[in-house]
Amino acid sequence: MIIPQKTEPGKRIFFAVSFDERQKQQLDNWRDQNLPTLVKPVPYLNFHMTLRYIGQCQLESIDKLMTLANTITTPSMSLTINRLGHFKKPKVLYLGLSDIPEALQLLAAKINALTDQVMMNKVLSNHAVNNENSGSQAHTEYKFTPHITLARKVTRPVYLQQPFAIPMIVKRFALFESVSTPAGVVYTELKCWRLR
Repeated sequence: MIIPQKTEPGKRIFFAVSFDERQKQQLDNWRDQNLPTLVKPVPYLNFHMTLRYIGQCQLESIDKLMTLANTITTPSMSLTINRLGHFKKPKVLYLGLSDIPEALQLLAAKINALTDQVMMNKVLSNHAVNNENSGSQAHTEYKFTPHITLARKVTRPVYLQQPFAIPMIVKRFALFESVSTPAGVVYTELKCWRLR
């Protein structure tokens, strides 16, 4: 008789650049001034720049991700947010960068590497892809497209008449949990790391 294994509780998680309250307000004010008619705007408290989406992850693997993230040393960096973009398939309107700083690419690469290390080791230890990885990205094919989601359910691109530039100093990144609630998705920082 085969006794089924109990599924360890987990969380839906991702790594992202974390903005402080002032920066989120700055982005929110820009959105209100330039895009006042958005139907499904993202709550400004949810503003972030994803470094690596992971998906459903068991608590043991989350602990390992945090331990490895403690070893990351990357300097703080300046960003110039100057691009309004649109992802057609998820119907997302976002702010992006024309030029991605080398420091941001390096940070994303380090996050990508440690995530692959933890998630692929988990797969190999079980000799098969288990439930944890069925909804997670555990492969190096992940493509880094830095962006800040402004609104969802946007069916077509939006164009502004005037160019813009929003300067940002990035000083930290975090591991977030994504939780679905009746009022919408809420992102909670599980742990934050300062860039130096």
